[in-house]
Amino acid sequence: MILSDISISLSSAFSSDLISNTAFAILKKPTLSAEDLRLAQEAQLQEKVAKVEGIEAAAYGTYGGNKTKITMRVKSGSSFGGYKIVTLHTDKKLSRSDMLNLRVKQKGDRMAM
Repeated sequence: MILSDISISLSSAFSSDLISNTAFAILKKPTLSAEDLRLAQEAQLQEKVAKVEGIEAAAYGTYGGNKTKITMRVKSGSSFGGYKIVTLHTDKKLSRSDMLNLRVKQKGDRMAM
C-alpha cells in the first residue's frame, strides 16, 4: 500500500532478501458503479440515522421515557434548611417537559428557573 510519495506499507515480510531485480505488480482499487456507490451511500446514511436514533432512545429512556417513578431532591422546609429526597409515583409517562414543570413548582429550586 502506497501511503505517500516517499512511504509505503507492507502487509507481510519478503520471503528472501531482495538483492536482484524482482518482478512486481501494481493493483489499483476497483471502482464502484454508480448504482453500487449510491447503495453504499444510502447504507452509510441509514447506519448514521440508526445510531443517532439509538442514542436518543437511550437518553430518553434514562430521563423518563417510560418511567412511572420519579425521584428528585427538593428544598426542605425545616428551620435548618437543607434538602430531602422525594419520590413521586405517576400513572402516565412523563416527558422531559413534564418533569421540568414538576421541578419548577418546587419552592427554592433555582436550577430550573
